[in-house]
Amino acid sequence: MGEIDKSLFLRYVFRDMGGFVARNVGNVRQVLSELALDMLDFTFPRTCVVCGDLLIRQEFDVCYSCYFELPFSVYGLSKDNPICRGLAGRVPLEMGYFLLDYRRNSGVSRMMKAIKYEGAETLAVRLGKEMGERIIHDRGDPNFSHFAVIPMHPSKLRKRGYNQALRLAEGIKEMLIGELIPDLFLQPNKSITQTKKNRAERLIASESKYLINPKYLGFNFNHLCLIDDVMTTGSTIESCLKSCLQLDDIGIDRVSVMTAACVL
Repeated sequence: MGEIDKSLFLRYVFRDMGGFVARNVGNVRQVLSELALDMLDFTFPRTCVVCGDLLIRQEFDVCYSCYFELPFSVYGLSKDNPICRGLAGRVPLEMGYFLLDYRRNSGVSRMMKAIKYEGAETLAVRLGKEMGERIIHDRGDPNFSHFAVIPMHPSKLRKRGYNQALRLAEGIKEMLIGELIPDLFLQPNKSITQTKKNRAERLIASESKYLINPKYLGFNFNHLCLIDDVMTTGSTIESCLKSCLQLDDIGIDRVSVMTAACVL
């Protein structure tokens, strides 16, 4: 083959290749994206926060096997929810909801630990979306007017980098109607973790621990939904809500509580 023939041949080859790429640019991008994800999974293996096994590409944070074994709550968003019964006589609740039954040394406790201490922010958001999806499926959108979260002391927030309750609320907000107010409550004094405290110790430690943000004084909240990660004795939720329900210069018509997990 002469020099002219070779140049013509190469010209036709590159022209055909360019046409092929132009016609299949979407497929090329998808292949490159999948190759990049495979390289990331190989370089930085992702593991299930519950069992520790490697995750496949379609899995996020929790493998399918562990996910389908999670003890999802059989209680919906209602006045008869165990959250309402647990806080009965302490704070007046309209409705309560939780996603998972919490037990120590269980898959749920490992998930909550990952969310709270191990940087699993995306898992918190996904659980929030799951909560919203299940509520809509069961009863439709409850039309909360506002969402608020249990606050975190600034020093703890700087150390952890995020408030897990806020991440849950962000996921819920993607599914349900309502305005998210992340700074409605303040925690001016640093608290010691309540993980190993009994009920009496939790109640004492939670007294007067939270304050309403002064900039919201004079506001009226038609139906406020307070969000936290786990409810154990309910002392934290009780203290937070009492900080505003006892004030005359803030209006809250109804209050509901939602948590990712609850100790029954």
